Amino acid sequence: MGTQRDIAKQIISAKADYVLALKGNHPTLHQDVRAYFDAVTTPPAGWPESVGYTEATDGGHGRVEVRRCWASSDVSWLEQRMQWSGLRTIARVEAERHVGESVTRSRRYYVSSLVADAPRLLEASRVHWQIENAQHWVLDVVYGEDASRVRVGHAAQNLATLRRWSLNVLRQDGRRDTLRGKRKRAGWDEGYLARLLDIQMR
Repeated sequence: MGTQRDIAKQIISAKADYVLALKGNHPTLHQDVRAYFDAVTTPPAGWPESVGYTEATDGGHGRVEVRRCWASSDVSWLEQRMQWSGLRTIARVEAERHVGESVTRSRRYYVSSLVADAPRLLEASRVHWQIENAQHWVLDVVYGEDASRVRVGHAAQNLATLRRWSLNVLRQDGRRDTLRGKRKRAGWDEGYLARLLDIQMR
């Protein structure tokens, strides 16, 4: 949901940089970027000078994870490049996870306003997914987001925004209680709800 041209424009206008994930949200751009990396990273052809590469390995508790990143500054061929403010780089991140005899692999693709610095992009993508995974788990467990069947118009996007906003409000409250408990109390206790909203308005 965050990979939107208007969001990229706002980030650039604020003199910041973006690393935005591509999936089904922009199918043509995702397919073009994937095809590009499939072509330039297939042996025995060497990678062009415009493509940087890095690899990182870590592990623990019986698992080993290898993360690889290819980053390219060659975006002149992208038909949609002018629609993305500040677009300078495309990237592919591959994660290979070893747990015992089991090996799983995943690939993700990105557009970015950063220079084609593979180590920096790999770290940015890792932090992004750590945050996304942690937030998604909470939204599913506390709010039942995955079970929601709201699909009409902009309702799903509006509800997702409200869930994330309320989650941030609950996290700002210093009370020692679970997020689920705080949410229930806000529904039962108007005084507590007013205090939460007062915290948000400051």
